[in-house]
Amino acid sequence: MLIWRGWGVLIFFVMLPIYGLLDAILNNTSFNHLIEGLVMIVSAPIIWFIGKKLNCNKKAEVYVNKETGEEVVVGSKHTFFFIPIQYWGLIWGILGILYFLFPDLL
Repeated sequence: MLIWRGWGVLIFFVMLPIYGLLDAILNNTSFNHLIEGLVMIVSAPIIWFIGKKLNCNKKAEVYVNKETGEEVVVGSKHTFFFIPIQYWGLIWGILGILYFLFPDLL
């Protein structure tokens, strides 16, 4: 089960073409860990910049309850498993480097 908000599912639409391209270039089944690690490493900065563009350039709207004075901030967030997209770029980059260097570890 996948959980996302906004454009959080965009992570997979970034990674799938990169995987297909690298799989076509390195067409050898013995390099599966190499392909998967490279996909994570190559897609990490793309996901980071997309997440920064989507999440950090929006101005949130603030509504104030007249009776209580409580403020409510309304704005769209783009998350995947409750984590903002730009942080998935960091996660994929770190996991990609670890997977590339130590394929038996993961």
